[in-house]
Amino acid sequence: MIKNHVCGLIINIGQYIKTIPDHTISYCNENNFPLFIMPWEIHLVDIMQDYCDKIINAKQTASNISSAFFNAIYYPDNINLFKPPLKQEGYDLNGLFTIISLELESSIYSKTSEISLKYFIINIEKILNSFSFKYSILLNDQDLTIIINNSSATDIPQCLNILFNEYLKNQKSFNNMGVSLSSKGIDTLPKSFKEAKCARYIAIKDNKCIVYYNDIGLYKLLFNINNKEILVDLYNEYLGKLKEYDLIHKTDYLNILKLYINNNSSIQAVSEKTFTHRNTINYRIKKIKEILNTDLNNPKDKFNYMLAFYIEEMLNLNVT
Repeated sequence: MIKNHVCGLIINIGQYIKTIPDHTISYCNENNFPLFIMPWEIHLVDIMQDYCDKIINAKQTASNISSAFFNAIYYPDNINLFKPPLKQEGYDLNGLFTIISLELESSIYSKTSEISLKYFIINIEKILNSFSFKYSILLNDQDLTIIINNSSATDIPQCLNILFNEYLKNQKSFNNMGVSLSSKGIDTLPKSFKEAKCARYIAIKDNKCIVYYNDIGLYKLLFNINNKEILVDLYNEYLGKLKEYDLIHKTDYLNILKLYINNNSSIQAVSEKTFTHRNTINYRIKKIKEILNTDLNNPKDKFNYMLAFYIEEMLNLNVT
């Protein structure tokens, strides 16, 4: 039963089983396996009925809380959908909220893996329950969202460290994780949700397990530009000609320019990274300068092209 992750065992003693051997009790203690002993006069059916009622009520409460948080994120203007139920369950609506966004492995969230998903969530809840903050877990297909209320400055890093090192890393249950800023008030949830998703997209791009929104630098600015057309226009203004040239002539000048800028305009570095002779790289950089009508020596120009590459990466992630 322990190997199959049974949560515990209740044994009626008296009529058929007189006592429980000491070695059995010791084995349960060694494996932190709950063993309950009840006299024969107590009917298990009555006990189980009471526990089942409590489990059903707890599940219904958790479902109501999840629905309330879902409404707080997607329908923030309709406060009656989330403020009364969350306040009733003891959440501090004026406190700090942090959101963690995870992308689950397909083997976990698929319809054929319902048991694996439940076991996965139980393990996450067990770790979250070891902290003093309140939380809720939302599941939407492959996306799992953890909402944490009133955590301390050290709680989140410590919690994620335990989640990753003691469970997630070995179980291979998730792909990437993004963590929002801690913001005050229930009204900030839509913003925090977007932050967590943005951080997760950067984790996907950079092939990292965990990324904090606070660490994504220039992407903060780009993610908060709601008008996607502005970004597209800016990208085309600086890199549109080069992209068109690559498409027509089957060249790779966009990648060469990106490497050139990211490596402090070092021909040698680009040569080594592309396994291409220096003279060839020199020729390609010269050609790129002609196409863009720039000498690429001006720091302002370099920044604009670097920004355009940031925009390209973000547009490819499709998160605007």
